[in-house]
Amino acid sequence: AYLRGRQLMVNRRSDELEQALTEFRRATRLDPDFALAWVGVADAAQLAASYGTLDYAESMGIRQEAVDTAIGLDPELGEAHLAKAQLMSARGLDADAQYQRAIELSPGNATTYHWYANYLRESPAGLPRAVELLRHALEIDPLSSIIRRGLVGCLAMQGRYAEAQQALDRLLELDPDFPNHEPDPALKETVEALGARVLEEKADLGVAFDGDAWSLLGGGVNGS
Repeated sequence: AYLRGRQLMVNRRSDELEQALTEFRRATRLDPDFALAWVGVADAAQLAASYGTLDYAESMGIRQEAVDTAIGLDPELGEAHLAKAQLMSARGLDADAQYQRAIELSPGNATTYHWYANYLRESPAGLPRAVELLRHALEIDPLSSIIRRGLVGCLAMQGRYAEAQQALDRLLELDPDFPNHEPDPALKETVEALGARVLEEKADLGVAFDGDAWSLLGGGVNGS
């Protein structure tokens, strides 16, 4: 159940994220003392709210219980401290030290560097360090599409478009079916993808929702 849950989270598809949460919960029922399964519950709840339809407030409650349980079972588990850092970040708290603690405890976990990079990229000053972390994460897990997609975004945010294109080309070479970006109507990628699809399908209207359907983007017949 645990390994299946991890696999289901790879592509960030909403239906698979809901299944992942179910699998992790099943793992905790099979072994209530399996700390990593509780971390899986927290991770899946986080992603299901970001990319899927899980209510945000509900996900926060699930994550808090799962993080507390995981750390209670294994206080030195780096993955549990990473889940705690993610929860702190979601609440607008300073999570920098918590991310660093997670790295200290699990230096070989690529996801730790990935999610720490996501935290740092919120500030322009943090982008160079975020790129370093993502490159290191790819050294650990060179086949991770979601990490490579994060690198593309960070490079583009710095105006390093040639490097971003190179990273994107590599991503498409390794995983051509990977979703092209997170479901956010505010992203330039979403606007461009929707406009292109409207023109391709010769549709009168195209609509793109965000992960929890709280906002949407409309595209007209001319692709704009």
